[in-house]
This record gives sequence, structure tokens and C-alpha cells, in this order.
Amino acid sequence: MSMKQWFAAAFLILAGSVTFILVFAYTGLLMYQIGFEEDQFAEDTTVAGVDVSGMHRTEAVETVREALEDWQEETRMSLTWYDEEIPLDREDVLFLVEPTIDRLLQEETPRSSGLIVTADGQALEDAVDSFSFRDDMTEAVDVESLQLTVQEEAGDLPPGDVNWMLHPHLTAEAEPEEQILMEAVRPGVVTPELEAVIAGSDMIPVPGKSDVSVLSHLNLPEDADVEEEALAAVGSAVFEASSFSNFTVEERHQRYALLDSVPLGFDAHLEPERRDFQFYNPNDYSYEIQLTTNGTDLTVALYGYEFPYDIDVQVEETDSVGTDTRIVYSKARNEGSASIEDRGEDGFRTRTSRTLAYSQREPDAEPIGEEILAEDYYAPIHAVEERSIYVREPDEEEEEEDPLEEDDRVPWEEDDDWFDQNGGDAFNDWLDEGAPGDFEDWLEENAEDYFEDFENGPDGDSDFDFGSDPDDDLDFGNGSDSDNDSDNGSDNDSDFDFDFGSGNGNDEENNGDDSESGSGSNGSSGGSGNGSISGGSSGNGSSGSGSGSGGNGSSGSSGNGSSGSGSSSGNGNGSSSGSGGSGSNGNGSSGSGGGNSSGSGSTGGGSSSGGNGGSNDGDRPVKGEE
Repeated sequence: MSMKQWFAAAFLILAGSVTFILVFAYTGLLMYQIGFEEDQFAEDTTVAGVDVSGMHRTEAVETVREALEDWQEETRMSLTWYDEEIPLDREDVLFLVEPTIDRLLQEETPRSSGLIVTADGQALEDAVDSFSFRDDMTEAVDVESLQLTVQEEAGDLPPGDVNWMLHPHLTAEAEPEEQILMEAVRPGVVTPELEAVIAGSDMIPVPGKSDVSVLSHLNLPEDADVEEEALAAVGSAVFEASSFSNFTVEERHQRYALLDSVPLGFDAHLEPERRDFQFYNPNDYSYEIQLTTNGTDLTVALYGYEFPYDIDVQVEETDSVGTDTRIVYSKARNEGSASIEDRGEDGFRTRTSRTLAYSQREPDAEPIGEEILAEDYYAPIHAVEERSIYVREPDEEEEEEDPLEEDDRVPWEEDDDWFDQNGGDAFNDWLDEGAPGDFEDWLEENAEDYFEDFENGPDGDSDFDFGSDPDDDLDFGNGSDSDNDSDNGSDNDSDFDFDFGSGNGNDEENNGDDSESGSGSNGSSGGSGNGSISGGSSGNGSSGSGSGSGGNGSSGSSGNGSSGSGSSSGNGNGSSSGSGGSGSNGNGSSGSGGGNSSGSGSTGGGSSSGGNGGSNDGDRPVKGEE
């Protein structure tokens, strides 16, 4: 057998086998349908909303079962009464798909039908007993009637969650009554415009499990000119009436100031297209809010089934905020007159709360629910006092500015460390010369003379030495000095000296004339001879001329002495400026002003206070000048 023949034979065998299988399968199905024929559903036949038209039993069962599983996954079943819900388990309600299909197939004229459902009676009884409104819930509810309702309604597989109300199955003794639950009255607020609006919508329906908008039901026309206070009265009355329920506030607005027509704690301001009052009814019952007028007064009533618990609403003022007085000045008011234009009002905070409890059933029972409905704050309106502009009290004193301009400030005002860095002999000499010009310019001109060293030996410069110095500068020595220095020993020169012992020079001693211009420091007590002073002063002898501010003087121990704060002279002619001190133990005199004074006093010279003045202010005599 050739290769081609072999392939042809194999192909024929394969094709024959496939043909045999297909014929056998079709023949078998045909024989099954002939021997065991399944009925088909007629057109427009549905089961629990599922179309099974033209389907045989098996196909219809599978289709309906898939739809049931999807519904059970998306749907929650429960029992409700008022705002309480008790869920039912999936196993508590059984859906029988195959018996439902078989029943429809047996009917001569198939039709639409729901699924056959069986509800577990014991499970329903346990669920009813779980409600908290009564202790005898199973006696208040006809469970068998409830069971039939569940079985009838669940078989249609209704869309969404399925809730079965207990109210239709309550006994006559347990069934609540419909009545007016709360009324809120607003006297004197009705205007013709408001009355026309209420006449067109005098009832606001409150369906169960739904939101309610007051403005939507009032349906205010665009050209309606209802006063603000009238609308505010409507909003507050609806708020007050609905607060004695279990409704939940979803939108509420507070006005900045409480109107006279609005009671404390029930502010619900209305403004078309901007501010609304909305609430939610969580109950399975529907309620109504009725609005009526009698020409001047508005009455808002909540009508519906009474609630199974007691509702208490409390309004309390939680805080008070005092007022301040605002002063207004007016030119129109007479000088010295004032009046209170507005006494103002205190601010305050309020809280509106609601409590639910079974007080009638259990007087000492704890509340089953507490809720804060509103917390409002109203700012104080401050008092206003009007005064004349002519008696206006000055404002707080402003901080005085530095009288010196930036360019006129002296170095030590610009830099607190100036004295440590640049002060010293140079600055004193600049002052002794009468402060000619700017100090820094003066210092640049005399820079060569003011390189200060601190040494223990003689120096030809301006030093602070602790030994004798042959130079002609300002030194602080501990020994004798033949120069015009500030020494603790003798001095035979004419200079500005600070002596702490007896001296024979022409300083603050017995011999010589001395005249100074400058600032003195605190002096010490003199030894033998005339006592020393601080400041510019002269001893016995010719007149001296000085100007400056002296320190506190010391007392002379023997002989003639003078002391003071300022410049003063001993025996002889002299002039001084400043304040005189008090003389002690010796002859002394002090100048006052620019006059000359001399005298020879006995022990215990008097004291006087000198004024400002002095001759030759700022002139420093040269050596040897008398």
C-alpha cells in the first residue's frame, strides 16, 4: 500500500468515526425527547420576575436559581417598628425553586408567579421579642400573621432591602394612636405675605425613612416678599415641633442675633435658596407637620403615631458674655456732656438637648438616648456712650523719640562699649578743651599723642604709671612727681591732680594757685593744710577760674578747708559754678553763681548750694599764670 493510499484509508476511518458519534448523540437525544418529553413554558411566563418563556424545566430551574442567589447577596431582610430594626438571617427565609417550577408546569395555562417561600416561625418570634419598646412583644404581635406576610412578599424578590413593619400585625391593645404630638405657637408674626404662602402649603408630609426640606414644601414664589422675621418664626416653630420626636436634624442655620419672635434654643433661620431647615424621619411610620394661622398667630403641629418612649427637650443657657462700653466722640455734643446711646446686650451660649427614656414603664430607668440638637452662640452687643470731642481723653503716651538726630549722636550713645574701647585721657582732654567739634575728628588730629600704654616705668607718652614720671602728661603715680600729675606725693606743677596725702605743690594744697575746668571725682580727706575738694577748686591764694561739675567733697582735717559738689574756693577770691558742699572743721566758703567770696571762718564752716555759673567757663590757665 502506497503512502497516499495509507493516508486516504486513515482519513476515511476518522471521518466515519466522527459521523457515527454525531449520529448516535443526536439519535439518543431525539429518542430521549420522544420517550421523556419535557414541557416548555409558554410565552410571557415569569417566575419571581425572571422570564422563563420557551424554557424546559431544567433550564428554567437553573435560570431562576441564579437570579435568587444574586438577590440574596444584595438584599437585607429585617423587621421594623418605629426607628428600630431587627435583621433576619438568610436561613430564616427559605426559597423553593424546583417546587415552584413544577407547580407552574402542571398548570394548564402557565402564568407569572412568585417563588414558594417558607419562613421559620420560631426565628420570627425570636426577632419580634428582640424589640425594646415593650416587655411583652410576642403578645403584642401576631407572629402567624407576620409569617404569612413574609412568605407572600419575599417570593417576588422585591428590589432593594426588604423591611416588614410590625404595625399591621399588632394586637388592638398594642397599636399606637395617631394624634397631635407637639404644637409650637408664634404669636403676632403672621403677615399677609406669609399667610398667602401658608395657604398654598399648609401641610408638610414627613414620609418614613426619608428627608424633609421646609423651604421645598413652602414653595416660595420668586416674587414673594416675606419678611425675615416671619420666615424665621416658621423655621423655629417647625424646629421646636419636630424636636419632640426622634427626627434627626440635618441642616439648620443660626442667625447672628436672636429675633424676638424666636424662642431661646429653637433658632432655625430660613432664607430662600440659601438657608434651609432639613431633617430625617427614621421611623417606618409617616408623619405630618401642619401649619395654621388665625390672622396674627402661627401654629405648627406635629401629627402622627405616638412614640413608644417619653421625649424630653431641655434648653439651657450654658454661658454668659458681658458687654464693654464703646466711647464715641461727637462735635455736636456740648463740652463736658455725655450720654449712653445704647446700653447693649450680654452675649450668651445655649444648648438644646433631647432625652429618650421609658419613664412610664420604668420610672428609674436610665435614658435610652441623649442627643444635642443645637448649640448656639450669640455675641454681645456692646454699650455705646457718646461724649463731647472736647473732653476726649488722650491716647496712651507714645514712646519719646531720641531728641538727637542720628548724625548728632555722640559716640557713647551709639556704642555701649565705647568707653572701654575709645575712652580715657583723650576724651577727658577733649572735654577740657571745651569739646571743640566732633570728637572723632579731634582724635584723628591728635592721634600721635594718644597711644595708651600700661607700663610700670617712665614713658614719654600719656601713660598710667606706677612710678615717677618726668613727662608733662596725665599720670597716676604712687611716688613724688615733678610734673603736673595725679600723684600720692608732692607735686610742684600746675595740673589736674588727685592727691591722697599731704602735698607741697601748687594743687589742692597750701601753696600755689590752681584753676581747673573739668569733672571732679570724689575726693579724700586732706592731711595737714587745707582740705581737698573734688571738682575744679582753688586753695589759699589768688583767684582761680573754673567751670565744671564737682563730685562730693571731703572735709578738711585742720586748717582752712572747703568741700562741696561743684567748684568752690577757699580763702581768697574765687569764682565757681556748680553746687556747693558742706564745709567742716575749718574755715570755708563756697561760691554761689559767678560772684567772689572770701572769708575766714571758725570751726565748722557752713554749707551752701551753688547755682550755675562761673567766670572764664572753659578756659584753662597755663602754668605760672596767676
